[in-house]
Amino acid sequence: RACQPLAEIRTIAADTASRASRAYSEILFKRWWNPNAVFLPHAPDLDPMLEAADAALLIGDPALFALEDRDSRQQRTGEILVYHDLAEEWIALTGTPWVSAVWAIRESSIAESGPHSLDAIAADFAQSRDRGILHREALVREWSARLPIPASTIRTYLTTNIFYKLDEECLTGLRKFYALAAET
Repeated sequence: RACQPLAEIRTIAADTASRASRAYSEILFKRWWNPNAVFLPHAPDLDPMLEAADAALLIGDPALFALEDRDSRQQRTGEILVYHDLAEEWIALTGTPWVSAVWAIRESSIAESGPHSLDAIAADFAQSRDRGILHREALVREWSARLPIPASTIRTYLTTNIFYKLDEECLTGLRKFYALAAET
């Protein structure tokens, strides 16, 4: 909320759609901001979330909707909210990348699923990723027609916010997340 330092936030209404984002948030609060903050599971709807708690954790489309609606919300409620990007906060405080999603498969599952090798499955994932990257503009058109979000926001999300490879630097960030999550 307006001018409320993160250290003073006591309750966070947490979007129930992502346990990983909640875990990242809990790490940041416990290590840097307010270790006594309480996370309350909540459906991803900003106004009811802020009625139930001091702050709200939104992810995915609901977060994009809230960002796009911030000016009209302020006019509607008179309340000025402070918006934090969880990934930016993580990177600033840990110096490591934020890894919020990874496609993974257990080797033992491959034997159960049929004659597909790990290399063939990895190649399928890479091909799907590459096809999506090549057709980002088509995805922007498709999703801007489906969602009340401008094409420019979707384009920025797909071209700037997402890193499409799990490189060594990302693995370092993921290991940092695992280590801090185990301590929390």
